[in-house]
Amino acid sequence: MIRMHFFGGLGDVCLTRKYSALFKTDLKNHFTVASIFDLYDLGKKNGGVDRDKIVERLDYIKRERLKDPSKFISDLENLLIEKLVSGEIRYFRLDDSPLRLNGCLVNNYFSGKNNVFDVSVPNNLHVCFAKKLVNEHNGHIMVEKPISGRLWEVDAFSNFLDGLSLDGRVLMDAEHYSHYPNMREYIFNFERYSRDDIPEGHGLGKIKGINIHIEEEETFSNKRNQEIIEIAKSGGGIWLDTGIHAAAFLRHIGANIDYDSIEIKMYKSHDPNIWDNKYGETAAEIGFNVYGRGNRKEYFNEGCRVGISIGKCCAENKKMFAIEYEKGKIEIDILNKSLRFYREGSDESHITSKFTGDAFYYVFDDLRKCVLHNVAPITNVFGGIRNCRDVFITYGKNNAGIEKLKAKEHKFSMRP
Repeated sequence: MIRMHFFGGLGDVCLTRKYSALFKTDLKNHFTVASIFDLYDLGKKNGGVDRDKIVERLDYIKRERLKDPSKFISDLENLLIEKLVSGEIRYFRLDDSPLRLNGCLVNNYFSGKNNVFDVSVPNNLHVCFAKKLVNEHNGHIMVEKPISGRLWEVDAFSNFLDGLSLDGRVLMDAEHYSHYPNMREYIFNFERYSRDDIPEGHGLGKIKGINIHIEEEETFSNKRNQEIIEIAKSGGGIWLDTGIHAAAFLRHIGANIDYDSIEIKMYKSHDPNIWDNKYGETAAEIGFNVYGRGNRKEYFNEGCRVGISIGKCCAENKKMFAIEYEKGKIEIDILNKSLRFYREGSDESHITSKFTGDAFYYVFDDLRKCVLHNVAPITNVFGGIRNCRDVFITYGKNNAGIEKLKAKEHKFSMRP
């Protein structure tokens, strides 16, 4: 069994996505949640935590800290409470710094190469925890996206890892959009869609342009969403938090950004919860040219243009990656879990079989293969470092500041 240890394990992504994958699917046959580290005082009682305290704390978290409490389903909540109260899942209270772990990782409970440490703390602590774990433990490490909210720290972490012997350890980036099943289908079979000289090739030709929409209705009424654009804690606004998925997609298909071609506009929603200047942008429109990297050069037209629209407080939800080819188009719809392709001159779409499963199921399934079968992860920390650099270089091209929107004003094609 692979033993998971979650830093920030009572946060949104763990309670609503990660634990569902590990407790409610067949992955429970391969993983066990061994420990949770977080900031809350849950007391100690009979080898576990105090039941009243964990129930009270989870009520607070659901009310104040989750962007969609309905995703933290009641039977999962009850299961988690029982495992924490019984001590089956050990709970450790964290200070706000990884430098004060009180040596708790050195005992036998954390020993062995089948231990994985998941770093789901705020962005400004990702690198601190990751470096400490690399230095002091031989387990595998998975870090939430983005790797860091500070460019200097990204560069310092890259230098730290250069030449470091990992001795078989996995350093995985938990960037999850790359693991949606329809996205994986496209990434894994990228060449087949362009070419007609390979088995099952579709012959769509070179890519002329890419349009990416990650637009969400959800607002900043809860603290979790406020904090992902609170600059001191996250390092940036929505472009860092969500734009990282666009950067990861382009890297997977071998597309390099022409930094001199970047055009960027950033916006701030008229939401009183985040009107203060301590919060970053809530939406961004970004465009640039890309060119193929290495042997992917032949798959992109010269001057291939990428357009990206990202934001919250939008009029409706749209999560679409549309790739325009010389002889057709492909649409990867994240919300509908579909992948459609259209041939030139035809309105008829060809759709693959229906994709199922949450992205985090495939994140952990990929982790399983890495740990047990010594394969490379689809999303690794080194790729996550490059994604962060692309995001910060793009930020550096914004000379116009952030445009503040009027009440009920929306950007992009989706309007009330």
